[in-house]
Amino acid sequence: MRNDDRLEVVGTVTAADEVSLGVSSGCPRCDRGEGCGQGAWFAARSRTWRLSVPTGAAQVASTVRLTLPATRLLHAAALAYGLPLLGLVTGAVLGQLLGGEFPAVSGSIIGLLAGFALARRLAVRAAARLQPTLCPDASR
Repeated sequence: MRNDDRLEVVGTVTAADEVSLGVSSGCPRCDRGEGCGQGAWFAARSRTWRLSVPTGAAQVASTVRLTLPATRLLHAAALAYGLPLLGLVTGAVLGQLLGGEFPAVSGSIIGLLAGFALARRLAVRAAARLQPTLCPDASR
């Protein structure tokens, strides 16, 4: 996989299992101030991520790079947004076929909730694949 296919963010190891992220968001558009506005939402939140750091992989106060393949993030987004949307549409169509507006609305709500439940169950299984990789050498 090419390096461009990975999302990267630079941080500092603050403890044996904690990485504090820098000001950079990891998104080039957000860094230039041209982002979608989501950066403002996360700016107020803590910029510290807790993750398991292999013993000896990085010293406290050293700069590290966290990387994640872009395709994994794309799959996670499809899972989180796609399954509930699919459930909503499927439920609405089935409800409409069963007899009108009320069954369509009820079916869409039931389908949406079922999609959320399925996405949550699958997300728990996929969580290990969404852990970023820690690279002790922050230089490119």
